[in-house]
Amino acid sequence: MPTALVAEDEPRLRARLIELLGQLWPDLSIVAECEDGPQALAAMNQHAPDVLFLDIRMPGLSGIDVARAAAGQAHVVFITAYDEYAIEAFERGAVDYLLKPLEAPRLIETVRRLRERLAAPPADLRELLQKLNAREAAGTLRFWQIHRGTIVNIDAIDTVVRGDDDGRMEVRIRQTGSMLPVSETYRHRFRQM
Repeated sequence: MPTALVAEDEPRLRARLIELLGQLWPDLSIVAECEDGPQALAAMNQHAPDVLFLDIRMPGLSGIDVARAAAGQAHVVFITAYDEYAIEAFERGAVDYLLKPLEAPRLIETVRRLRERLAAPPADLRELLQKLNAREAAGTLRFWQIHRGTIVNIDAIDTVVRGDDDGRMEVRIRQTGSMLPVSETYRHRFRQM
């Protein structure tokens, strides 16, 4: 029976992916559900799953960092809101990628590819991971998701406004002055600002 780890910092998206995998691939055993990179790394070392579903951008360690630690031990499927990562990952041999928001038809194709490739050793992703990490470090992808349906150019953010004791957070957009709410899931991105 194949095993998998799901690492996604958005609880609803993580739950949706696990639900869809249960429907589309009932014999796949999800051995770990993780909300950040350090949890994913620990669970990967503990369970040694066959497949890693990794959000590229997670707190603590990125999906890229976790995939690097896997070093050919598992097949990797990247989860991302950004097409550039997806295209690069697919072209360089990652088993597949899933774009947010998740859609069942796309996951059906991913499951098909995974089933085909499980008999073979996982792809060597070192070159891909190095390029993705360099791109991330250089900040060439300058958009962040801040809420379920909101992605902003971080260069357009003027200020981050925190609520008193309720934990709420909003960002003010420089040109328009509009205020956009930041969901709890994405607040970690603004703690240093």
